[in-house]
Amino acid sequence: SQLPSEGAVGFMVTTKLLQNISDLLCNNKSCCGIQGGLFIFQTKCEDVAVNIKQLCESLESLECVQCKKYIIDIERIYEHKARVRPKRVDDWLDANPSAERAEGEVWSSVPL
Repeated sequence: SQLPSEGAVGFMVTTKLLQNISDLLCNNKSCCGIQGGLFIFQTKCEDVAVNIKQLCESLESLECVQCKKYIIDIERIYEHKARVRPKRVDDWLDANPSAERAEGEVWSSVPL
């Protein structure tokens, strides 16, 4: 597997990498009308998405923006697409029952 089995251990996206991205964006004049530009991260793994979002927010120089079509209920998306939640997500939620979920205004419901 290319994804970490536990948290960010061995994961290719690090705080240092995100800081470099932030530094590059802060030096950019404007992108899509947003001062500093945009960093878009897309994955099909909910735990990875939540982990990256939390890492980005911890830098305080990156922030999430509202999506036009956002995820209201992640469980409904799992039911609609696969009829069952992926085992990886089950394992993640078993280990982290109060984990933040990839749903709400900053989580796009459509591929970008």
